[in-house]
Amino acid sequence: MTYIKHFDKKILTPKDQVRANNSKTVRGFVVVENSKGERKGENLVVLGGREFIASKIIGIDSPAAANLSKYDIRYFGIGKGGASDDGNGNLTVKNGPYANDSDLYSPLKIASGNSADGVTYIDNGYLKYIQADAGLGAGITFESEVHEIEIDSGTIDVSAYTVIKFTMFIREDEMTDQKPFEFNEAGLWAVEYDANGDVVVNNDGSVNKRLFAHFTTSSKFIEDTDELKIEWYILV
Repeated sequence: MTYIKHFDKKILTPKDQVRANNSKTVRGFVVVENSKGERKGENLVVLGGREFIASKIIGIDSPAAANLSKYDIRYFGIGKGGASDDGNGNLTVKNGPYANDSDLYSPLKIASGNSADGVTYIDNGYLKYIQADAGLGAGITFESEVHEIEIDSGTIDVSAYTVIKFTMFIREDEMTDQKPFEFNEAGLWAVEYDANGDVVVNNDGSVNKRLFAHFTTSSKFIEDTDELKIEWYILV
């Protein structure tokens, strides 16, 4: 089984604080673990994702996109465009991610054949419902984080639920028509829901979506018996 742990840094960092600390906004890292060892890769909450955050905070649609306040992060996608050949046949030169990314560089279809059902698989099978494999531990949960706070009398530690953990899977029995396949990128997606709580699906099978966060890494090949697990942490 392949494991991926993904950590995002603070999302809402004021611009003046960023400049004062000379730091990068909304970046983090990915740890990829399997029997062959460990690998790390960067991630980024992209500009479109930050526009989504702004709209959700006040519940008002943004000029960036119609109905953006009606979007929710419930789906993920994977791809094979996150790494390039180093000139020696090794796919180790990482591509991106960049703040203006709006899609994966080379998305992979997760649903086999025409099994995009509008719930587990949407967008013509390219996006999968994060919570689909609850029996395996998939889900979206809050995690407690300890914050060190400076007050007049010194420093205190305060716990708060400021971490969102997304756990998602590509099961061994999925994507069998593509295995072994190259994997080196993934994205968290916000998609539009209607008043009944259903995903808005267009006539061509596509959905109204917004890339929230993107990570890329050097390539791993997912073999016939492999199961892919991604743990993605958002810190706010």
